[in-house]
Amino acid sequence: YSTAPPATAKNHITVGALNSNDESITSFTSWGPTDDGRIKPDISTAGCQSDGDGGVTSCSSSGGYSSKCGTSMASPTACGIGALLIQDWRTTYPGEPDMMNSTLKAMLAHTAADLGNVGPDCMYGYGSIRAEAAVDHLRSGSLIENEVANGDSFEFLVIVNAGDPQLQVTLAWDDAPAIPLVVPSPVNDLDLVFSERIFHQKL
Repeated sequence: YSTAPPATAKNHITVGALNSNDESITSFTSWGPTDDGRIKPDISTAGCQSDGDGGVTSCSSSGGYSSKCGTSMASPTACGIGALLIQDWRTTYPGEPDMMNSTLKAMLAHTAADLGNVGPDCMYGYGSIRAEAAVDHLRSGSLIENEVANGDSFEFLVIVNAGDPQLQVTLAWDDAPAIPLVVPSPVNDLDLVFSERIFHQKL
């Protein structure tokens, strides 16, 4: 419960800080959950280093470069990767609108390397960002953007071939503003429901 506003907001991406050399959690990064039980941080990336020069090298406000630690180092890394994903989206899907905020969050979470406890947790979020995996996923076209009305549903078919090790699906949405100081803060509650259908191929 050490994650504080504005990092507890619903629709942005909250970034936790890891040590770049071994992806261990840093001593200073905040942990969730939020007061209404939501997972924070959303994802994590390098914000320090537990060996070597003991920090992440970055441009210095006084000129040149310096080595520092903080979520203020991890967040720009995530922002830079996000900007590259948006750039690649524009190249891959020319003429289409920019991706939704929730699409970027979903891609980063979907392709992150799971660390700590199995599955998402309130230390690492959905895991450590993997930029190359996120770009590959974007280019694969294996994503859907859509809208649903209150009480409505959206159906789509996913083919899982024999021998595929697993099916992984990530759902994210941009939630409507909530009434201030009301818990829980999510306004919409979207659910993923899977219905298995087995298809037999005739030889």
